[in-house]
Amino acid sequence: MEIQMSHSPEAEASLLGSVMVSERSLTAAMDVLTPDDFYSTPNREIFAAILALYSQNSKIGLITLSEALARAGKLDAIGGDAYLGYLMCEVSTTDNAEQLIAVLQEKTLKRRLTEAGASILADAQSPETTGRESLENAEGQIFGIAQAGKHDTRPLVPVAEVLREAYDEIDRSARGEVVGVKTGFSKLDEQLGGGLHCGEAIYLAARPSMGKTSLALCIALNAAAEKNRVAIFSMESRRIELCQKMMCIGAGISMTDIRRGKLTVNDYAKLSGFSGELAVWDISITDSPALDVAKIRSKLRRNGGADLVIIDYLQLMPGDESRGQNRNQQIEKISRGLKFLANEFNCPLLVLSQLSRALAQRSDKRPQLTDLRESGAIEQDADVVIFIHREPYYNEEHEPREEAEIIIGKQRNGPVGTIKSIEFIDWRTTFRDKEIYA
Repeated sequence: MEIQMSHSPEAEASLLGSVMVSERSLTAAMDVLTPDDFYSTPNREIFAAILALYSQNSKIGLITLSEALARAGKLDAIGGDAYLGYLMCEVSTTDNAEQLIAVLQEKTLKRRLTEAGASILADAQSPETTGRESLENAEGQIFGIAQAGKHDTRPLVPVAEVLREAYDEIDRSARGEVVGVKTGFSKLDEQLGGGLHCGEAIYLAARPSMGKTSLALCIALNAAAEKNRVAIFSMESRRIELCQKMMCIGAGISMTDIRRGKLTVNDYAKLSGFSGELAVWDISITDSPALDVAKIRSKLRRNGGADLVIIDYLQLMPGDESRGQNRNQQIEKISRGLKFLANEFNCPLLVLSQLSRALAQRSDKRPQLTDLRESGAIEQDADVVIFIHREPYYNEEHEPREEAEIIIGKQRNGPVGTIKSIEFIDWRTTFRDKEIYA
């Protein structure tokens, strides 16, 4: 049976005519609609051309719109000047623009649900996916549709009202109340203005084997010890491996000894002691492969949110290959989605990221923003970028062997700089604050 896609040619034509003659109708449509909300290809192209003219501060009318479509080589495809004239004739009133917009939103929602339903059915019948995988894919698609249907309706807020909120945060900071989630590393927290802040996308980047996951787990443990809820999404390590690493970090024993089965009675006692603490801390882990932004959102919603979210790591997140996008474009969309996620759940989002191989070819191996793989989007969307540099990794004769540099390469609301008060304990694959252990 052929599936009929929900749409309303009359509503599309009437709305286009309305936005062509009324700026009020245009601004109302621009706030909530995109060209994809028009099912008809000609109507979709016309609305896209109207948006382009508006962004260029050009007057929108029959002549300017016709010329814009002609320059793009699309005038004949949409039906020419005759169709544009027909649209303007369809306007009986511009007072019903909001009702027409609501009709198009409803039709778009039904089309997306229809497409998702077909995809979910095909996925459920595929022998290549398990039932659990099909369920998670379905949840991701439905949540994606729900989020796409949400529009920012926040009004302009008088500065007097914002001032009250700003002073409240200043007062809490002055009273010593935690404004951000503390990392547990004193100089890093100081440089970050109190820790990792809500709504911020923080990228922790380094070359392989520098200790990205280890530092992230140290931060997770320190945050959880302060009664924060932590959610870890790992696409690289199994959850058992992550749990063992946290046990080693907290108990102060070697991961190598665990793998070799060389633990002493004292080691077991340390593990048992710390495991009792770890068991009551609110840390949740998933090691699902190929997690996209929609699936992470779905899992966070079912978890009731979190105070700190850790994603390991960015380059393993899948992009939308159906649109023919290259990897840079996919990363750009993922990066923007992660920033939205931090805002939506009002928590810091710590995203681990790989660095380009070009760094290894330089004499000075300290990372820079340009070393971020697919760096353009990350540089733009990140509120904070933190690099790890360990000179002993590159130079076997370098002393002390524990030396590590934590480099803040970008901070939207604070200073950049290098922190040298944190050291890396190789045999425990962990970082610690030198000031505490001095």
